Amino acid sequence: MEAHFARIFRYYQLLGVDKNVTQSEIKKAYRTLAKKFHPDVNKDPSAIGILKKINEAYSVLSNPITRKAYDTSEAECPKCFTHEVSKVPSTVTSPQWNCKHCGCKFNFYKHEEQGKVKETLEPTSIICPRCKNPLLYDNYLTLYRCSNGKCKGVFSHADLVRSKSIKIVKKNERTPDKFVLPRGFRLVLKITIGFSITLACSLLFLFFLSESLLIFGLLLIVVSFALFSWWIYKYPRIIEYIKSLILRE
Repeated sequence: MEAHFARIFRYYQLLGVDKNVTQSEIKKAYRTLAKKFHPDVNKDPSAIGILKKINEAYSVLSNPITRKAYDTSEAECPKCFTHEVSKVPSTVTSPQWNCKHCGCKFNFYKHEEQGKVKETLEPTSIICPRCKNPLLYDNYLTLYRCSNGKCKGVFSHADLVRSKSIKIVKKNERTPDKFVLPRGFRLVLKITIGFSITLACSLLFLFFLSESLLIFGLLLIVVSFALFSWWIYKYPRIIEYIKSLILRE
C-alpha cells in the first residue's frame, strides 16, 4: 500500500498565487515580482538569486502545456521543486523518487511533507508595513510574505529595513544595558565617587608629606572604593551578577 502525500505546488507559492488562477493572473504576479527584484531596481545582493527562482517558476507556469504537466505530475522534488521526477521501484510503503533535474533521490511521507510546508513558510513576529498583519518568512526565496490574502505584500530584508520594520545592529555596536539604576541611587554614586576622589587627593598629599604606610594603605582603600563605585555606575548590571552570586551561596 502506497503512502499518500500532499504536494506543495511550490512554483505557485514562489509567485504568491493560488493553484487555480488564470494565465493572466500568473503573468501579472510575475511582472510585479520581476519589477520589484530586478537588479537595476533592487540593489539587494540576494535580488539576483530571487529573480532567477521566480523566472524558473514562471517559465513552467506561463506555458499551458508545461503547467498542465506540472499540475498533474505525481510528485515534485523537495530540493529544486521541479516536476521532472520519476518513480524508482522500492520495497518500502512509500515509493522512492528520482529527480531528473538535480539528480537527488527522495521518499515522501505525509508527515514529512506537512513539516516541509511549515518550514518553507515560517511565521515571524515582524509586522507588514502596509496592513500591519504578521509576515511569513519564505526560506527558499528568503522573502517575507504578508499573511493577509488581500494585501499580498512581498518584502525583502532590505525593504523591511527601509520601512523600519527591522532594525539593524552593527557588529561593533554595543547594545544598551537594559538594567537601569534608580535615579536616587545614581545620584548617591556620583556624590560617593566625587567625595572618594577628593579624599584620595588629600591622602596622597599627606603621604608625600609624612611618607606614612598607614596613610598609603588608606589611600589604596579609598581609590579601590572609588573605582568600584564608578564600575557600578558605568555597568549597573554587575549588581544583578553580585546578587546572583550571593543567592547561589
